Amino acid sequence: VSSYQNIDSISDQASRAVMWLVSVSDGTNFKAVEIAAGWDSDSVNYYVTEVSQIGSAPVNISVNNSAGVAGGFVNLVATPLSGTWTIKFIRIIV
Repeated sequence: VSSYQNIDSISDQASRAVMWLVSVSDGTNFKAVEIAAGWDSDSVNYYVTEVSQIGSAPVNISVNNSAGVAGGFVNLVATPLSGTWTIKFIRIIV
C-alpha cells in the first residue's frame, strides 16, 4: 500500500461491531494496531490503539462507512503518509 486504500470491507448488515488486529511493515519498520468499531444505519464509531511499534511507520488506519445506503459497507482504510507498506490483518466480527 502506498496511497489511500480500503484494506477490508464488511457489509453493514452483517453485524454491528468488529475488531481488527492490523500489522503494518516495510521490512524494517513495523507497527501493530488494534481497532474496535461499532455502527448503526447512520454512522460508525471506532477506536484505534497502537499496540507496538519498531522504527517509524507513518500509516494512519481509520474506519468509514456508507451510512444510510442500502447494501452499504464498513471499511478499514490505510493512509500511508510516505513509503510502501505491507498490511496484514485479522478480523473478528461480533
